[in-house]
Amino acid sequence: MTTVSPVLPRWPWAPVSPVAPVSPVAPVYPVEPVEPVEPVAPVYPVDPVEPAEPVEPVAPVAPVGPAGPGTVTTAGGAAGVTTVVGLSHAVRARAVNAAEKMME
Repeated sequence: MTTVSPVLPRWPWAPVSPVAPVSPVAPVYPVEPVEPVEPVAPVYPVDPVEPAEPVEPVAPVAPVGPAGPGTVTTAGGAAGVTTVVGLSHAVRARAVNAAEKMME
């Protein structure tokens, strides 16, 4: 006995629902020409800045004689010049900071 398969429609998908009507598009008008732009004024170099007043030269510092380890000495009597000899970096930094605070 032969079975016959049912005949399917050629296009099996469901019917498409109706599409809402599209509102008409406004007509496109030509754009009016734009007036030309005035050219920008050229940029001129800025006047040079007047040089600052000359700085007075610092008096030369006299050489410091030999000092023992850990000695903080003022170099040759010059104001504000301090040398730290024979200290580790951290101790030297603390000594220099303390000397700078004393001079303020």
